[in-house]
Parts: sequence; structure tokens; C-alpha cells
Amino acid sequence: MSSATRIVKDFRKLCTLPFCAIIYTHSHQDHVGGAAAFTGSDPTIPIYARQGYGAEGTAFSRAGLTVQRFRGAAQMGVLLPPAGAQNSVSSAINQVRVNATSTRPYAGTDGGRVRPTVLISDPLSVTLGGVDVEIHPGTSETSDALYVYLPQSKVLCMGDAFYQSWPNTAPIRGAGHRDVLCWVQTLSSMLSLPFECAIGGHLEPLMGDAREVITNYRDALSHVHTSTIKCINKGMTPDQCVEAVTMPDHLLQCDYLTEYYGNVQWTVRGIFRGLLGWFSGDPTDLFRLPAKGEAERMAKLAGGVERLIAAARDAHMERDWQWCAQLCRHLLALEGGVDVSDTRLMRADCLDGLADAVLSINASNYYRTVAAMVRRE
Repeated sequence: MSSATRIVKDFRKLCTLPFCAIIYTHSHQDHVGGAAAFTGSDPTIPIYARQGYGAEGTAFSRAGLTVQRFRGAAQMGVLLPPAGAQNSVSSAINQVRVNATSTRPYAGTDGGRVRPTVLISDPLSVTLGGVDVEIHPGTSETSDALYVYLPQSKVLCMGDAFYQSWPNTAPIRGAGHRDVLCWVQTLSSMLSLPFECAIGGHLEPLMGDAREVITNYRDALSHVHTSTIKCINKGMTPDQCVEAVTMPDHLLQCDYLTEYYGNVQWTVRGIFRGLLGWFSGDPTDLFRLPAKGEAERMAKLAGGVERLIAAARDAHMERDWQWCAQLCRHLLALEGGVDVSDTRLMRADCLDGLADAVLSINASNYYRTVAAMVRRE
């Protein structure tokens, strides 16, 4: 709320006209928190949102889920000291570090929320403050997302349908299925409009090449979706799909498709799970060995627990972080014969090593957060 109040104060230096409406592009807290600073004490200001507003949060609450709070904080680096975190999409997340030790680390961002008063399910054309406004439902990062077009100035407001990174179609914090095909269709609908400037929720306006940028963004998502479906129809497992799906060379050159926030591998896995559920298609996965049972067999295969420990230490020395981390997981699943403290510290080193190597800031923050927690155990 305090950030929104400061924004209003700065805005008033440029314009003194009254606020006549608010449009929520979707229900994520970084897009709706602080609305009360704009409405003030005027209950007549309309607040537009899409039908089904807040469905994602409602689903979590109905199920009794709370773990997404920690996982979200971990992926955003909220639980890390400022020097150790890489903040996603916008550095605004720094504003909530004060809540990092609470059970609700994002609590600082949801102050000043105001419920929407006008819910739309179909495109709506209105005039607000003398400006013609088109509000279009358009599923993208959430199922309650919409986008806005200003025909007089040819400006497109995209919300989080676009940001300067591969989109976060399958967030590691946890979320319901984000339908990539619907996201592609939303971008295609945007491209049908004669916009000249496009504005996202977390970036500077796109000018000049805006249409080319959004077209490439749409085509990249469409390519990954189509390629994943082809792999699935060949009977491939999620792991096999991840290995097979690659981006065309001309799209790999686009900086705005860099896997800085979302990740192509996660998108592929999200498509598979969202459409087919948990089962990979490999009957070996129908009833897998429990973690301890698999670890015991791995130790036997290695020639004993000590040799498994030695293999993990060798991987650690060689900086083969992923393999070492997986071996540590087996070791920690065993009961007895393992120096748990030493293995945990070795695992923490692996997670920090993986954080150094990965481009995705969500992955990097998550690795470092868990590594820090392991060291405190």
C-alpha cells in the first residue's frame, strides 16, 4: 500500500485529473495490491476484472494448501539476504523482504486490495474519462487474465501475457495448469489489433518492433506446445519430451525468449502433466520403489554404503553437482551408516553449485534458499 501511495503522489506531479476506473489484468497480488490508494474514499470508481477473478487463489484455499507460500517465497528469493537473491521480472519484490521471516512472506504486497465491481466474460468497449477502452478476456499467465486496447492511441496493455523472458507457464511455486494453447491464442488475438505500442506489466513499452516481438513470442510458445504434443503422441515420457523439444535457431537469438524467468523444460513438463496427469506412460512408474528401498538397492549396486558415499564425494570434487545431489538424496534416504550432517552439507554445496550454473532466476533462488535451510538444520 505504501508503494502505491508513493506512485499516486508522483503521478499527481504529472496529472491532477481524478482517477475514473481501475482495470485488473489478472489477480496476482503484484497487479492488484494497493488499489485503495487510487480509489481513495470513492466507492463509485468502477474496478474491472475478468469473470472468475481470483480462481487460482481460491483453489489453493479450498484445498487447504499453504506450501505454495514457502515455494513462492523461495523462487523469488524473498527468504535470502538481498545480496543472495536474483529477483524475478521486477525488482519490486525487494519491498517485501521485511516479511521474509513471517509465515506469510508476501503479506506486504496485498495491502490495499479492493474487490472488482465489474466482471467481464466477453469483450467490453467502454469510454473512461473520455478515452475509448476495449477490455478483452485473454487467458495467459492466469485463467482470469485480460488485456486492454486503446484504439485512439493504438496502445496495447498486455498484463503478464508478455514479459522480457520465456514465460512462466509452469511455476515451481505450484499452480494449476496454465494452458499454453490458450496463451498462444491470446497472443494471436492481440496481434489482430492494429496496435503500435505494447505495454507489459513488468517492462518498458515496446515501440517500433512491438508486433515482431509479440509474433515471435507467440510462435515460440506455439512451437513448444506443438512439438510437445507430437512427442506425447509418440508415447514419449516427460523426460524424453524434454530431451526432444528444441527451439528453432531464429527464435533462440531473441533476447526476450531467454529462459530467465520461465523455462522451456518446465513448459514441456507442464504441458504433459496438465493434459495427461502424473503418469509418464512408462509402466515402471506405476508403482515406483519408495525412496529408502531405491537407496538401499543403489548402495548395494555401488558395493556398499561407503562406496556410495565415496561416489558422491567424487562427484562433489568434480563439481558434477546434479549427480552429486542425486546421490546425496539416496544417502539421506538410508537409515544408518551415513554421516547425515556431512551429507547435508555436501548437498547444500551441490545446490549452490547448481544455482551458480543455472540461468533461471526462479531455479537459482530456489536452489540457494534450500541450501541455506539445509545448512541451518
